[in-house]
Amino acid sequence: MEAAFELAKATIETHERTDLQAVDHAAFFEVLDNSPKLAKELREAALISVAIEIYLRAVFMLILFSLTREYPELILLPFLPYGTNPP
Repeated sequence: MEAAFELAKATIETHERTDLQAVDHAAFFEVLDNSPKLAKELREAALISVAIEIYLRAVFMLILFSLTREYPELILLPFLPYGTNPP
């Protein structure tokens, strides 16, 4: 089970970021700089992404708040090191 978890974690980590070479970086920003429509759409998509993240964080906090009223020991969870069981 631990091996499957580690494999899943490694797979997620490899897909969380994209490494660009200098030529890729230059080409990407060249297109961005010379395409007003694309730049506008990317800005709009970024704003939507940020709005969704803020909304999901607020929902998470509301859920955590409601759970901690019934289970006060959950208050410690964000401060415990990964893999540590609550007291």
